[in-house]
Amino acid sequence: MSDKPKRIGSVKQITSHSNPIVKEIKGLVSQRKHRTQSGLFVAEGLKLATDALEAGWGVRYLALGPEARENPIAQKAAATAKAQGALILEVNTAVMSAMTRKDNPQMVVGVYEQKLHALEAIDPASSSVWVAL
Repeated sequence: MSDKPKRIGSVKQITSHSNPIVKEIKGLVSQRKHRTQSGLFVAEGLKLATDALEAGWGVRYLALGPEARENPIAQKAAATAKAQGALILEVNTAVMSAMTRKDNPQMVVGVYEQKLHALEAIDPASSSVWVAL
């Protein structure tokens, strides 16, 4: 763990599909090679995004659709992510749809740092949930 203080995140409004951050998130969603190269993964939906924050995953971006701006749980997640140094993206429904793979656009999409461990280093009893790639 680093001794340098964490930077406080910021908020950015994005309305264009051609924004480089939107393109980056679309690449993470659609192509495994982008997730592997960047060391990032995407959590689509309010529940998954808040679970990742609560579990201590390093957050890079938290995108909020229009519905999230009035949702207290989404607002709390945004405040937490911003305090951890994330860039909070306020996007419209069209941009949110472009960033997700689900049929109905999600309210929140988070981009987090992967935590990879060698199989030999894992203690199966230390957690009830594991994800294998």
